[in-house]
Amino acid sequence: MSSDKSHSFAFPAVHPTPTLAECFGGRDDNFLILRLLAAAAVILGHSYALAAIPGMHDFVANLGWAKGVYTGSLAVDVFFVISGFLVTGSYLRGRNVIRFAQSRLLRVIPGYLVCVSLTALVLGAAMTTLSLMDYWSNPATWDYIWGNMHFKATELRWHLPGVFEDHPLPGIVNGSLWTLPSEMQMYLWLGVLGVVGILRFRTLASALLIGFVVWEFLYPGWSSLFLFQDPDYLRLAGFFIAGSICFLNAHLIRLDGRIVLLLVASCFMLHASDKFGYLMAVTLAYTTLWFAYIPKIPAGWLKGDYSYGMYLWGYPSQQLVVAFLDDPQPMPIFWLSLPLATVFAVASWHWVESPALKLKRWRLFRASAADKGSAP
Repeated sequence: MSSDKSHSFAFPAVHPTPTLAECFGGRDDNFLILRLLAAAAVILGHSYALAAIPGMHDFVANLGWAKGVYTGSLAVDVFFVISGFLVTGSYLRGRNVIRFAQSRLLRVIPGYLVCVSLTALVLGAAMTTLSLMDYWSNPATWDYIWGNMHFKATELRWHLPGVFEDHPLPGIVNGSLWTLPSEMQMYLWLGVLGVVGILRFRTLASALLIGFVVWEFLYPGWSSLFLFQDPDYLRLAGFFIAGSICFLNAHLIRLDGRIVLLLVASCFMLHASDKFGYLMAVTLAYTTLWFAYIPKIPAGWLKGDYSYGMYLWGYPSQQLVVAFLDDPQPMPIFWLSLPLATVFAVASWHWVESPALKLKRWRLFRASAADKGSAP
């Protein structure tokens, strides 16, 4: 078997419907905009959940495509497609598991640690119904930080003592944290594939990933028994895998708006199918990458990648808004919490995340030219 490791993704775009590889070879993309929109969509979807008004759902949930599909779930799926695509590219550029782990940890941990710490020590202290003495002395206050830093689905902490307990959706301080253990697991398994050498062979890696999806198609739920901490992570893994497969086969995938329209129309027509989830996954992955490269959207006004901070701070911002509303309704929750979460996100990027990413210069090995161009 010949190695596929020499493939390039920097071909000039000469076709009216360029390949994904040709697009990836350029420097212009819409990933910052796309992730920011996805983070805002998560806040929109959660606004309905936090209002907890029976029968009231967001416009995606009202389509009735599938159980559990709403604005926020689609946005999270977009995040995982993007992550699978860019993180696979990052590993293949550096091909060093130490640098890969360092990069991933510096991207995830600092912002996450600051978020859970400030939520427990500042936001919780300000909003608790307990006395400050009782709040500080309660083990659950400190366990909120330590427990959430384990990145284990079964050990995530949702509650702080006396905080948000009288809300329509009571007690949950940050419901967005549940996806972070899954993200870390995806990095782990991708690193394993890299260490054993499978990612060096594009065809073999693609076959293995597609085989995993087919196995899950034939025997639903079996994979989650030994690969994931929680069966709910299987769907997220599917979207991460879709992004990874797209990167591995970028030279074969042409980005065409007509295909986007065909896939979206198919979703509307076939949403009642038992296997609709697989069609939706293909549609979402393809549309996400088409949007990332084909439309020309100015993004010079963005001074950083604020999406991760907005995702982390969106839910506690919403619960904070709910605390001051006499009659919490979805759209007021959304429009009031969105700018608040944005403020937190901007601060998180400039004061925490961006400085942490600069630590990637402290390498155990000299960075190669390919690694210097890798996605964050």
